[in-house]
Amino acid sequence: MRISKPGLRASVAAVGLLLASLPLGLAASPSPAASTGSCNTASTRNLGLSAYPHDYGKIPLNSSSWDCWMGKGHGTTAGQKRAVKAVQNNILTCYSGTTAAARIRNSGGADGVYGDGMVSAIKAFQRYQLGFTGSAIDGVYGVKTRKGMRWAHHASDGVILVYPNGYLCTNPNRF
Repeated sequence: MRISKPGLRASVAAVGLLLASLPLGLAASPSPAASTGSCNTASTRNLGLSAYPHDYGKIPLNSSSWDCWMGKGHGTTAGQKRAVKAVQNNILTCYSGTTAAARIRNSGGADGVYGDGMVSAIKAFQRYQLGFTGSAIDGVYGVKTRKGMRWAHHASDGVILVYPNGYLCTNPNRF
């Protein structure tokens, strides 16, 4: 069977359109669409709670937003170490009896490195504390994981506050 040139051109064009519409299997960076990029530091931010007007949360951020992500390999710069350590310390403080906290303790503690232990800890946190399922359990700290977390109350200078009954952790879900 012989294909005429116009038919061949149409077939090639159709295949090209089909291929262009398919995902190429490239590994997407773990920055979800709502993210503004990689977390590169941590800072304190007022929790905005009327009952605790002087309490802050120590939250990872990038230079422009709290909506940042971290994954395996973070912790190579001083700023990234601060961001990773903020999440590690927060899990150790607010979720101390959980699998996630145990995995952080068993892999070196709050060392500021997002290695295999931290990936495992975030996966456990996503599954058991946040109720994520399937591919949502990815071991990446991103917007959805941050918004689901309770954050330890800090003073404006970043020191964790201790109340008579222990640490106070809140999810203001407004960062």
